Amino acid sequence: MAYDCASQSAIPQPECAALVALYNANPGASFDAGWLQTGSSPCDWTGITCAGGSVTEIQLTGIGLTNIPASINALTQLTRLGLDQNQLSGAPTQIGALSALQFLDLSNNQMVSVPVSLGNLTNLNQLWLNNNQLASVPAGISNLVSLTVLSLHQNQLTAVPNVQALVRLTTFSLNDNQVAVAPIGIGSLLSLTQLPLSRNLLVTVPAEIGNLTGLTSLSLNENRLIAVTGAISGLAQLSILDLSNNQLLTVSSSIGALSNLTELYVGANPITGPLPSALLALNLIETFWFQDTGLCVPNTPAYTGWLAGITTVNGTNATCLAPRAFLPIALNP
Repeated sequence: MAYDCASQSAIPQPECAALVALYNANPGASFDAGWLQTGSSPCDWTGITCAGGSVTEIQLTGIGLTNIPASINALTQLTRLGLDQNQLSGAPTQIGALSALQFLDLSNNQMVSVPVSLGNLTNLNQLWLNNNQLASVPAGISNLVSLTVLSLHQNQLTAVPNVQALVRLTTFSLNDNQVAVAPIGIGSLLSLTQLPLSRNLLVTVPAEIGNLTGLTSLSLNENRLIAVTGAISGLAQLSILDLSNNQLLTVSSSIGALSNLTELYVGANPITGPLPSALLALNLIETFWFQDTGLCVPNTPAYTGWLAGITTVNGTNATCLAPRAFLPIALNP
């Protein structure tokens, strides 16, 4: 559809042309009928917000977009770009020229790559790349020091760049990937309250995770963990700890130091033997799962009373056998 950008005065003509190019690059998309109508203003098109004579926001969720044209770099005052739930497989290098951008949502697409130039967007506060098909993200993400949200879950990532400088992050999701080693610098993310790392290939958890004293939820389920660092004892605010479906051989006694824990999941691990007495210190626990393990409950009043006080218990229904008493054998003279 033809639209004469010279016929409008709401925004600069290069910005208008960039919006027209976005429309024309996606002939199968379900743009609102008002787009490109003769006599209309681009600022009145559904999904477009203007301020100060420029386009400042684009929010086009779930309309079937397949392409982002290179001319998007003309939108120099854009602060918010939401193109989630579309059919995008990539983004042009020119997206890195949107220096005013604070919010970028490309989640729930079919992205197989994102441009290196993403690392130029140093004013970004939120970056949503989750639910795509990304095998990697640019190392330049380490430069995005203004980020408070970095959402990378449900991709095919095997590694993540150094996150040490991203100290403003309050949300960092990495679950449902193929990461075998926790990101370098993860212990610097002191503003995190939740850390979902579930359904990856982690074998160990770095001791620096104990620095994250503001964490209230730590999800490590469905990895390949064989042990849990004792440093988690420093997570004094932790309320939820999920270690289920791993390869753990013991229940770490350091868990007993997590005095604010309300939910603990250690089920589906090859753990055997009695539950550790250190868990008796968890006075706020409301949910405790240790099913599909070889764990047994010590046959003591303290332990049975502690379990009885927990609202939801999903266990093995096994009580530890008392040590066998051996009577002395009298020897014939």
